[in-house]
Amino acid sequence: SPSGVGWAYVLSGKVDADFLSNYHAYDVYKSCNLDDTDVFVVEYGVNDYLSKHSLWGGYDTDPYSYAGAIKVVVSTLKNSYPNAKVIFSTPSYVYFTSANSVLGTGDGNLINNGYATLSDYSYGAANTAHDVGAETYNAYQLLGVGPENYDEFLLDGIHLNEDGRKKLAQAWSRMILRDFGYKIEEGAKNRRLKILEAENKAGKLTALEYQAKKLEIQNDFASKTIALT
Repeated sequence: SPSGVGWAYVLSGKVDADFLSNYHAYDVYKSCNLDDTDVFVVEYGVNDYLSKHSLWGGYDTDPYSYAGAIKVVVSTLKNSYPNAKVIFSTPSYVYFTSANSVLGTGDGNLINNGYATLSDYSYGAANTAHDVGAETYNAYQLLGVGPENYDEFLLDGIHLNEDGRKKLAQAWSRMILRDFGYKIEEGAKNRRLKILEAENKAGKLTALEYQAKKLEIQNDFASKTIALT
């Protein structure tokens, strides 16, 4: 099936990918040289949670449970590509309504699917992935989307909008770049340049001072440093 476990088996060569041919992701897969892959990013969503799959299964790698499937996915990728890193990302904050779920109205901290809340699933998923060797990103905890601002970052209470996807992509990028030895300055360069531009527009600097300060900022961030805004 086109599930996380199904894709892990395809990527590892355990099953043929033809059953995925009706999906756009199949074309992306066929264009990849997996032997050159440095990082696999595995993002989990809320479908299994909404379908009331249990967080923990009847046995350790029960693929029909949330945690068991994660163990199968991460272990399969790590065994097949021992030189690649696996980053596992949990679901982010959600707000359930009658329009997007059958579980009732409320957020992932409160609504229980019969086994646990989505917050519990996210923490359990992150811990499980870590235990089998993945780097983990608990988006529910760390992304910065919550009760006070979810309408700014979610399309429908569940899926991230463009701004939300940018936040998540930047979080993953920070993890990957740090793994490759880069220093991440979290937008410091851009902030300094904005301040410099404001000072220049206000007439506080001569042309020579402006150029000298701009060059100084560029040089400060020129040595193996990437700034993410």
